[in-house]
Amino acid sequence: MDRSKNKGVIMAEESYRKKRLKFRIAQFKKQWNIFYKSVYGRVGFYILVGFIVITVLSPLIIQHSDPVTYIAPPEDFYVASNQLTSHLSFNPEVSGSLMKLTATSSTPEGSYLVFGAGHTGTSYALYGLSVNNGREYKLFNISSAPLGLRAFTVGDYNKYAIAGVLSLNTYLLVYTNNDVYIAKINWSGSSYGSGTPSASVSTIHEKNIIYSTTSAMSYHESYSGIPNFNEICNPAYIFTVNNNGTYHLNEYTLTGSMVWSKPINNLNNPHFIYYGSLLGNSNAYNDGGIIISSGNRIMFYSVNGTEIYNKTVPVNVSGMYIPLAYNEGLNKYNSLFFYGNNSVYSLNLVNFTLGSVFKGNSKITGVSSTAGESGFPSTFVVTTSKNIYLLSGPGRIQRTVASPFYISGIVPDYGSSTFLLYDNSTGDFVYMEYLSSKDPFGWGLDLKEKISNPEFLLNSKTAGESIAFVSSSNFYLYSTAGKDINPLPPTFHTLSGNSFPLGTNSEGNDVWSLFIGSFPIDLEVGFVVGIAILIIAAIISMFIGYFSGMVSAVIETITLAIYLIPGLPFLIVMAKILGPSIPNIILILTFLGWEFATFTLIGVVRGIKSRTFVDAAKVSGASTMQILRRHMFPNMGPLLVYITAINIGGAVGSVSTLEILGLAPLTVPTWGGMLSGFYSDFFDLAIAPWWFIPPIVAITLFIMAFIFIARGLDEVVNPRVGGRR
Repeated sequence: MDRSKNKGVIMAEESYRKKRLKFRIAQFKKQWNIFYKSVYGRVGFYILVGFIVITVLSPLIIQHSDPVTYIAPPEDFYVASNQLTSHLSFNPEVSGSLMKLTATSSTPEGSYLVFGAGHTGTSYALYGLSVNNGREYKLFNISSAPLGLRAFTVGDYNKYAIAGVLSLNTYLLVYTNNDVYIAKINWSGSSYGSGTPSASVSTIHEKNIIYSTTSAMSYHESYSGIPNFNEICNPAYIFTVNNNGTYHLNEYTLTGSMVWSKPINNLNNPHFIYYGSLLGNSNAYNDGGIIISSGNRIMFYSVNGTEIYNKTVPVNVSGMYIPLAYNEGLNKYNSLFFYGNNSVYSLNLVNFTLGSVFKGNSKITGVSSTAGESGFPSTFVVTTSKNIYLLSGPGRIQRTVASPFYISGIVPDYGSSTFLLYDNSTGDFVYMEYLSSKDPFGWGLDLKEKISNPEFLLNSKTAGESIAFVSSSNFYLYSTAGKDINPLPPTFHTLSGNSFPLGTNSEGNDVWSLFIGSFPIDLEVGFVVGIAILIIAAIISMFIGYFSGMVSAVIETITLAIYLIPGLPFLIVMAKILGPSIPNIILILTFLGWEFATFTLIGVVRGIKSRTFVDAAKVSGASTMQILRRHMFPNMGPLLVYITAINIGGAVGSVSTLEILGLAPLTVPTWGGMLSGFYSDFFDLAIAPWWFIPPIVAITLFIMAFIFIARGLDEVVNPRVGGRR
């Protein structure tokens, strides 16, 4: 009997719970329908859903997981400063190394010229361009399209011996299919580099010329200032290779007189380079000579035409390179570096031993190095289409750097351990300056047009180093010093391959990543503060509202005193005292927010306390906790949600204010943190709206969403205001 009775009681309680749950679900649906019919509530709800969706997807759509510390690569926001752009009256030949640009003077005084060959109609000529003002000088006509151009400096030591004055003269070597022109640059002024330039030209007539070079090296500001050859006692020579049925290597003086001619057998796609060691001894080849590669053969002819070396090498040679110092003195480590396919080798130019330098997985596009004054160059650079390899010795890869674009050429700046990498077809440049850093590039440049091979030169106007090249019908001169162009506007293509849909800020941070990364943090702050205020306000308001007596009155008085503290000043002071961290900010905002919510709820609790069903519960023997939990709290539900909605939006607004003032942590991405730069520099808002508009819109929409939600809940809590819709 007792068991049957207990079972009946249990079933009755279960039935009651189900009915109560069903009633609450029905009540919730009814309140939801009231809320959803409100335009304000519906709009606020959809905005909030949008924020939650972006927050959930943020790990997938953010570009950089460390947006606060991530900075765009220097090649994206540092660019070379343009010093001169000059439109050319002629159409320049810009393929390959045809535009070899070299300064005419060895000191910063006087006028510098760079040289270019081109045509107007069908007439070809050699031109000089002033680095100072971009003025163009036509120097002399040439017979047909030029195949190569070189400028070099030679000293008049005879004049130096007589008058004690070192006279440095600039010579040009330009060759076509049938002619080699050797031109000495003269000036009309009283000193070299002043007045108007002209050219004294000697012409060598040959047929089917495929290559011509000189034993004199181009002047560079890192040299000692004294040319390696002079016009009298140690003259420079001209080497020409022509094909008149059979290939011949010919040597001429600077005045065009032939010295000797030697046949060369079986040339196929040859490459040429001059080796200019100056410390000659009993071996004739130690005075230098011309090196020719053809397929997998390398040949070395001395300055007197003797064949010194003719051997098969491990690869079909696609390029050769000799470091600067190897051309200035004879040392046991002097080597020719050559490459083909995916390998780089060395050929010692003293004992002609072969060595392996590098072997990779991709085709080599170029090699370069520092000068190599004391052995193997301290930095040896190997480039492929995708990577840049820095070697500290043969077979020793110091580091590998991803290439930002296809590299078609590399130019060493012998004055320092820096390199200019470029792509002729697109006009892309990077200046590799910080070899030991994580990102070695100093700056980048993207012209998006075909360019000539660039050259370093000392700019007489600035007394600094510059880079010169031509593109289309323009001559360009750029400083080797990069300038910061942050903040970058929105772009989906940069030199490094990065995309910045919302651009960058003044520090180079990706605004898109900062913006997307702020969603989880700001929503976390808002919801944590809102829920914390809800819990504190609900507990204290029920205590003050339900109980009476001294304790309740004291707590109410303390709550009122805290509520009357000025909010913003207190917020600033507490943020300074506790320190800028997200937990501290949450603590401060919660401390300042619960009082208002508490006073709002006290009156509601007292109103519910006076209701009949509360008295009935007391009479039936329900405990205080049961009354608070089952009767007071459920009837406060819609109002609690309403207050929470207001507090969540207010919390995000408050933390944004602190971040704009610099009082909140900027070590995590937040919308307010993104706006901190605007507070210190209002001008940024005008020049970089992509940086500030997204967080402003996000903060505004987030706060508006909860205002709208609160407005919709107002119609649930106060049904009489429903007509205001």
